Amino acid sequence: MADGAHAETEPEGIEEAKEEQDVGSLPLVIETVTRVQLGARRPWFPQCQEVDGRTFVTLTKNDPGLCFLVTGKGQNRHQKRDPHSLNVQWWDDARRMRQAACSALVKKHMLSALQEGEAPPRIRHPREDDKWVISRLVVVDFPEVEAFGMAAREMTMLWSIRSRDLDVHELEEGNLRYIIAALSASDAVVKAEVAAEPKEMASPRRKRRRLKKRPSAEEGGEKAEEG
Repeated sequence: MADGAHAETEPEGIEEAKEEQDVGSLPLVIETVTRVQLGARRPWFPQCQEVDGRTFVTLTKNDPGLCFLVTGKGQNRHQKRDPHSLNVQWWDDARRMRQAACSALVKKHMLSALQEGEAPPRIRHPREDDKWVISRLVVVDFPEVEAFGMAAREMTMLWSIRSRDLDVHELEEGNLRYIIAALSASDAVVKAEVAAEPKEMASPRRKRRRLKKRPSAEEGGEKAEEG
């Protein structure tokens, strides 16, 4: 019997013994998990990251756990079935507000570097690399959510221009309740249907040409003899 076949049929006791011998050399990971639960709904375990000693929670519209937390239903993005997801307008609005906050910091930074008597420079658009020069954090002002009576709120987020995710600092109860309300009140994004291109109609003259019977080889030969 080959060695590979013998290895596949080793008794479980031998495998357990080997694992016990190696347990001292196995890598050990200790993680602090963030757990969020709303009522009796399934708990959400968001992705977190540490930046400058602060914890930031990553929000993404394709997170099935966040979808269930907000709506109480599982995520379903199949177009042929009843679609259900967090594909709402709030994500685009939040990214625009984040970029506006980054633009304000760029303007403040450029104007603060002016010497007395110098003409103000042309304010440029923010860039992704500005986070290493200006600030890694940005304070974003969110408007009130009238449908749920939620007041306007400030949230500290990670600087980003390109990312479609939102990294929010201190996902405490007030911030989370605001986000749930904003997502719930936001309108769904409806994909515009692409109109089918009209088929080109054949002209009557071209149609008559196609219908006209071509002479067969015999008919062509007879006409040639007559000539």
